[in-house]
Amino acid sequence: MTTSTPQELAKAATARDKFSFAQTVLDRAYPEIEVPVYLDESASKKFVDIIIERAELESKISKRSVGSPEMAAEMANKLQAIEEKLDATREELKSQEYRVTVRGISRERVEALQKQAEEQFPTQYEEAVSPITGAVSRNELPNEDKDRYFMALLRHAHIVSIVAPDGAVAEPMSVDELAATWARMPLVACAKIDEAINDSAVAADFYRELVDEVF
Repeated sequence: MTTSTPQELAKAATARDKFSFAQTVLDRAYPEIEVPVYLDESASKKFVDIIIERAELESKISKRSVGSPEMAAEMANKLQAIEEKLDATREELKSQEYRVTVRGISRERVEALQKQAEEQFPTQYEEAVSPITGAVSRNELPNEDKDRYFMALLRHAHIVSIVAPDGAVAEPMSVDELAATWARMPLVACAKIDEAINDSAVAADFYRELVDEVF
């Protein structure tokens, strides 16, 4: 995932060579974030394990006093072997990498999606009567179906493209297709995309502020 800050993403989206008022109105010029995801988590877990192995070895090396030349050579050989494993795993990951592009959306569009979810699953309430005052209060009932539907709408609005390892671009999915796919994706991949969506929302707010300054 990009390491750019929300401010940097917003400024990049409003760069003069990219700026378009029409695109702004249509949500098309909002900041974008590309997220690498892997459907086979075994390789990514292997990569993390090797990084941990390297860190542990480097920690041991830094804590040791300078030993014999033989000991130093042994440590160097172990470190080199770990680096070679990392390189091989990087290549393995690269062959399995899907690139998901997420783009920020306007607050008005988020509100429209909330309204759409409310229309699909109207809010229900339960009444409670105070045993002391007799006052009646209405409490909103939780609705997991509504929450899931809204999140599906939100993800569908943010995800603009998915590119396979071979460069093929995925066909657009409906909200229902995305929800069904999401339920079967690895949790780590889902979390990375959701994190990017949250980051793009923050960047979109900065973007709007910059656009307000321009106009």
